[in-house]
Amino acid sequence: DLKDSEIQRMYDAVLQILNMAIDRFGTTYSAYRTVTGQTGENQHFLKVYQRMGLPCFHCGQEIIKRMLGNRSTFYCENCQN
Repeated sequence: DLKDSEIQRMYDAVLQILNMAIDRFGTTYSAYRTVTGQTGENQHFLKVYQRMGLPCFHCGQEIIKRMLGNRSTFYCENCQN
């Protein structure tokens, strides 16, 4: 049910976020390192992941954690409804 303009905005946003994550060498939450030993830095820019109970940066509502298929998912009920 998305309009073409909404699809384009979403595409542009996803592309921008992926490029920023690549520029920051990815998101490191374990022992991952590049071939030069560098860890990723993108985890410092995440908006909801691993932020259960903290306020949403956009609206201030508490970030929720739910288990879906044995995986954790984090979201703001207000912004991601």
